Amino acid sequence: MTTKRKVGLAAAATVLVTSVAVALIVRAGLPIYNVPTMYRSTGCVASNQCAQCVANPLLWTDGNALTPSLTSVVRGLAAGTIVTFATDGCYEINGGINQVQSTAPISYEGNPLGTPGQNAELYNACQNHTAGTDCHGTDQNGNIVGPPVLTEQFPMNPSNNVPITIEDLQIQGNNHSGNYPASDQPMAYASGILLNGTAGTFINDVSVDNTYGDCLTVNPDVQHFQVRTTNLVVENFSGAEHNIPGNTPGCGRDSVSFESVNGATFCGTSFGPPGEPESWNWEDDSEGANMGSINVLVTGRPCNFNGIPASGCTFVGFVQVNSNVARTGNIRMNDCQQTAVSPRSNSSGTAIKVVPEGSNSGTLPAGNFRFTNDTFKCFSSSSACTVVQGPFTLSVSSSVFTLGSSVSNTQRAFDVTNNTIGGTVYGANLYLSTDCFAGFISNLSSPPYGGVVGSASTYTPVNTPYPPPMGSLTGFFNGSKALCSAVP
Repeated sequence: MTTKRKVGLAAAATVLVTSVAVALIVRAGLPIYNVPTMYRSTGCVASNQCAQCVANPLLWTDGNALTPSLTSVVRGLAAGTIVTFATDGCYEINGGINQVQSTAPISYEGNPLGTPGQNAELYNACQNHTAGTDCHGTDQNGNIVGPPVLTEQFPMNPSNNVPITIEDLQIQGNNHSGNYPASDQPMAYASGILLNGTAGTFINDVSVDNTYGDCLTVNPDVQHFQVRTTNLVVENFSGAEHNIPGNTPGCGRDSVSFESVNGATFCGTSFGPPGEPESWNWEDDSEGANMGSINVLVTGRPCNFNGIPASGCTFVGFVQVNSNVARTGNIRMNDCQQTAVSPRSNSSGTAIKVVPEGSNSGTLPAGNFRFTNDTFKCFSSSSACTVVQGPFTLSVSSSVFTLGSSVSNTQRAFDVTNNTIGGTVYGANLYLSTDCFAGFISNLSSPPYGGVVGSASTYTPVNTPYPPPMGSLTGFFNGSKALCSAVP
């Protein structure tokens, strides 16, 4: 059960709003806007049922049913205003709530009464990005895109860049196929939450499902958007956590996608299978711009931000860094579990992949990538379970990898390979310490046992791994065999 942090919001929820006019009250120095309950669907007691319950046309939409739309109302609010939805409320918000650069940052609260299991649901029924409809959105370049459910962007007025919170919400898209729309790239923008250059955002107790895009996107298309998101804290956040591998994914693209962030902590996260292979994806397409992701921690250890406890870290897709060399680094993950092997969500069979994005102009890596006390699963594949390319460095300690199958040993435990940037060859570095690779692994007959190492790259295991006799399909262990509890 999630502990709620409320500052006078229960009292605020009792204020009756009977018109679409902006109605504000102030609690603890912050203005609060209660979304009028007359526009709330009724009968949605069970969670994740908004799509089935929404039948009343008196709903907030962008461009059709009401004037003004909820987006236009929210854009007129003061910086830091808390927009509250009714506890157990259900709102169809086609086109999403889109905060643009010219407007102020806004906070959102979906359970002002603090009733466990009764977070309000925001439902985006959009299935396309057709111009002239309430599903029509635009990116920062004016291109037509499918809109996220919630969008927060950095304000053009620096004095408006106040910390914001997004709490106690269920966010639902309309992607019931669960597939990432590769043939319809604009729908990749249709995330659950999209952050662009925000500072000091706190997300807590939010679940996302059935989106076309990511469950959470941090700074898309950074080659056109040169402001990093900073100081992001995410607790108790889930995406399709009850979906099982092989069934419909709930995050249509990645679970969480980072293009540009400086300072982020994730604690208490749970993700089912995504539509794309990656659950966690650090991918910077700017190729040399002053962007990328640095100083990020994903942890399953207990934490407590703003008086709210959280713990746990589970996911199904793999972890990828495919980013600008000089601007991406110091990314850490500890005490996390990849809970299932899902070929649908991970066609490569890889668990961790750290590679440069394109022909980056930068050559000095921004920092290490460290994984500690994690559990990963790799199914039989021609790709390695762990992949790192130069000039990146990957460190893994006290972690367990299970891979391959009893009928196939085509997968390597690791690939540590060179990479050429600007005509220069750069080596990669892989450090292992008291880790366990257990399963059915190829390349066990000669060193480096279980993997491939490029001529300019280094592979440094602490507690020297030893292969099974004759390269048989029984396992590969780093350190004491007794530490490897996941032996098939």
